[in-house]
Amino acid sequence: MGKWILSIILALLLLGTATAGSKEHNSKDPLKCSVCAPAYEKAIQATRKNLRSAHFPTMMMMGWVLLADGRFPKDVEQVVNTAVSRWKSYSKQVKHGTNWCPVLAGQFLAEYYKYNPSKKLLKVFAEMVKHFESQQEPSTGCWGKWLGQGLTGYPVKDMGMLSCIIFGFLHTVKKFGVEVDKDMLSRADARLQRNLSRRGMSYGTGQRGPDIPSGRGGGIMRNLAFAGMKSHVIYTTYKALLPKMIPNMHKGHHIGGYHCQSVVLGCFTLGSSAYKQLTNYWLDKLIARQDADGGVYVGDDGADGGEKGLLGGNHASTAAFALMILLQDSSRLKPGKDPKINWLSVAAPKLKSKRITRIAQTAGKGRLDEALKKLTEVSKTGSKILDPGMSLEDEKKEAAKLKAAIEKHITALLAKAEELQKRSELVQALAIYKALAKGVKNHEAGPKARKAIDAINADANLLRELEAEKALIKANRAVFRDGLKMADEKFQKIIDQYPKTRAAKKARAVIAE
Repeated sequence: MGKWILSIILALLLLGTATAGSKEHNSKDPLKCSVCAPAYEKAIQATRKNLRSAHFPTMMMMGWVLLADGRFPKDVEQVVNTAVSRWKSYSKQVKHGTNWCPVLAGQFLAEYYKYNPSKKLLKVFAEMVKHFESQQEPSTGCWGKWLGQGLTGYPVKDMGMLSCIIFGFLHTVKKFGVEVDKDMLSRADARLQRNLSRRGMSYGTGQRGPDIPSGRGGGIMRNLAFAGMKSHVIYTTYKALLPKMIPNMHKGHHIGGYHCQSVVLGCFTLGSSAYKQLTNYWLDKLIARQDADGGVYVGDDGADGGEKGLLGGNHASTAAFALMILLQDSSRLKPGKDPKINWLSVAAPKLKSKRITRIAQTAGKGRLDEALKKLTEVSKTGSKILDPGMSLEDEKKEAAKLKAAIEKHITALLAKAEELQKRSELVQALAIYKALAKGVKNHEAGPKARKAIDAINADANLLRELEAEKALIKANRAVFRDGLKMADEKFQKIIDQYPKTRAAKKARAVIAE
């Protein structure tokens, strides 16, 4: 009886330890949670800020969270254009990026294709397939960082993680209808299965060590699931292994950000139970590590260079961390579904005052009218009880700082909606206008947004543009679902029904590819 009671007490203590760090999480929607929303906004803004200066592999990783977010199509377009235009230049080198850069670009473009299918991207995928065919190691059937890696004194003849990703990519584009050599796939499959154990995929041919963070195979579970290969031994192995190895996610060799992203996507593919295990263990820990600029370093080898040494910073880790927060919303990264976007969520500046920090959390959840009202009260009267070391003047300065950040965000949102309207991208423009009209009624931007909505609804030409844009979105989803064989017919229908619209122009471009 004593042992039984002791075990219950121990279980209760462990439960308390597991949930104590997350007791402040007050919404299943990460963009409405007072803990997740501010951390996410800081991380996504850091990702956007560093996007154009990021190393090529890092930019490809950043693309995933930008695509899942849905608010920044121009940033996504930047990643897509960079991937399409630059992957070949890396493929011609005999360096680490010979195969890594093409497959990281290919993985991101394959995900993007699910939302924006095009003949142009299918041609890119076909070229990538040819590249990997030429780079397949004759002696092993897998892939190294470059062809012949094992002949240069490298400790393994090929790379387990890299080979897994290429294998997953090939099966994904094959599902799109791209021709992939069966012999290439079967040779790779045979070698990968030989290098696999219950402890995961090995580092490469010639080494039998475990996959400690489970990123080598975790990253292709999404590919295998999409290709209808959930019964494949790699998938079934990692289905059992990945949840057990969650505490080791940060132990990725050199590139902690990519291992983190792989684990995040693997758990997301497995479903809500595995994903809850991931966030319960890691979310509060990583939020606590977030620096003032929004960055987070996930790896455990920072002192030895790691991601910072190889890729110039923690930008890949930060993007993977942001993706971890965002994918708590299971509607993300689901072709055919519109993700819930909190347009009004504000990334707060660094603050010391507890009262102003609480108001910042309100702003992080997008409740801007409420936040502005409270900040106005602070600027007039201040707090009756101040935080230690804070003067009344200090608190008012912090209130002004937060108010300026909110005002800047509202102004930028209104300008973004107006720009989108000018480009006839009315679906997103209306979404922003509606968010402003509802969420900042007491700010001048609220009535302006309402006026813009009324103007669109009263303009027959704009309504026609809106109908055409919605038809184009449906056509893209149908083409992804049914394949590009029906593309010309679906897009021609848009051209015939809405000939002078922006959507028709896009449809003509697709047909002409």
